[in-house]
Amino acid sequence: MLYSIKIKNFYSIGDEQFLDFTSPKDDDASVIKTKFGKVNKVVSIVGNNASGKTNLLRVFTFLHWLAHASITEESSEISYYKHFLMEDLPSEIEVVFQAFENLFKLKFVFDYRNIIYEKLSIKKKKNDSFKQVYKVTRENDEFKTSYSEYLEKLNYSERLHIKGKRNASMFSYLCIMGKLKKLGINRGISELYRSNLRNMGVSEVNFGDTCKNLSKYFIEAKNKDEKDIIIKILRTMDLGILDIADTLSIVTNTKIHSKLANYEIINLLHGNDEKKFDVPLLLESEGTVESMEFIIPLLQVISQDGMFVIDEIERSKHPLIVKELISIFINNNSNSQLIFSTHLPLLLENRNKSQIVFVEKTDCINSEIYRLEDLKNVRNVENFSLKYVTGKYGAIPRKKKCPNV
Repeated sequence: MLYSIKIKNFYSIGDEQFLDFTSPKDDDASVIKTKFGKVNKVVSIVGNNASGKTNLLRVFTFLHWLAHASITEESSEISYYKHFLMEDLPSEIEVVFQAFENLFKLKFVFDYRNIIYEKLSIKKKKNDSFKQVYKVTRENDEFKTSYSEYLEKLNYSERLHIKGKRNASMFSYLCIMGKLKKLGINRGISELYRSNLRNMGVSEVNFGDTCKNLSKYFIEAKNKDEKDIIIKILRTMDLGILDIADTLSIVTNTKIHSKLANYEIINLLHGNDEKKFDVPLLLESEGTVESMEFIIPLLQVISQDGMFVIDEIERSKHPLIVKELISIFINNNSNSQLIFSTHLPLLLENRNKSQIVFVEKTDCINSEIYRLEDLKNVRNVENFSLKYVTGKYGAIPRKKKCPNV
């Protein structure tokens, strides 16, 4: 569960930006109460095109890779971009997160080939100060590590392995080896991470591949309860779907779907009390397929206290269906978090001020991040969607004088 994140020199985010996930409000289902405070389950990110919303969301996917998978990376590089005006400076990310009953602070300083600095700290009680678990520094060929009573010192071969992987974090190695389990960290920063973003942008999956993946999921589904919940949700969306049909379709039109030749695709049962019929998934609307694809990771994240990061959550889906999906996420008893960007002001309704984040290029150079909570004289009873589109909060398209070239 994330409490906050600091970002510097990452894509369009040049100057240091801070995003707080905590909430002063605790009287609704969208806020998680912990011994360290109150944390938002849902965060909505809005702003103009090219303001940096996607770049902000990229941070979470990048952080997941850096903290979880970088030790297994075959490449010797770190895949991302610095701000184009800060190429000679390192990048920085610092995240505060909770795992089990402890609060952690993890900081990385890095460039395209090296993790220059890394430090993990721990806090066990709300009023405690953070205490170091370990620290790593690199300078040229020099590799220094320091430990505390919270972590057993690595042996020579382990240290040598991490030293040789200049683009890998020590945190990812410790997680894979289970060396942080006694502190409550099992899989890393989040128990489960799902997103439609890769390090370098949105994961583009074509319609045919999506149908193929969904068919494989339902054909091989071992969790019947999860499957039943998905069908129940689809029914409430008024998509005309009654169930997953017992029949399958074999793709024969190779001119349209050449990659799916002879592949088995599920059929969906449609109809009413009098007449019913099966429709191949490939003939469903893109919005229906997108909604189905969205629900599966949503339920997985909920069940495992994970994190779901979505760029443009409304893509190919009706706004009211998106609101229903967000409502499903909120009205569960897990410690999961949903972070999404949107161009739909409608999705700002029923949020509190700490759950709405704006991204704006105030100087045409740097992406600035601020919460509605940060603005003065804003009340939680305001119509946030209406006041946003009228420009009261900023972060909307405005006519600007172009600088002289």
